[in-house]
Amino acid sequence: MFGNSAVGCKINGKFAPLSSELQNGDEVEVADFGSPVGRRLRVESLAVTGKARAAIRRATRTAVRGSICGLGRRIVERLFARAKIELRRRTS
Repeated sequence: MFGNSAVGCKINGKFAPLSSELQNGDEVEVADFGSPVGRRLRVESLAVTGKARAAIRRATRTAVRGSICGLGRRIVERLFARAKIELRRRTS
């Protein structure tokens, strides 16, 4: 998701904070530099609708779950490598 890593924006060619309200017809260019999880938590307070807040929370949960799963997978792979046991992966 693009909005997960947004750090700033230009509205109609002028730099503006992410908390700026948009009007119909505004042209928006979003700048992103990585996707720190803490940033998304702060962005949640800027959301106006409940649907937007729920989408931000869902994206945060997904990102955290993905990073934790990846960390667990790397730990297991290292343990198997140290024990010289072949790790078979499921093909689903």
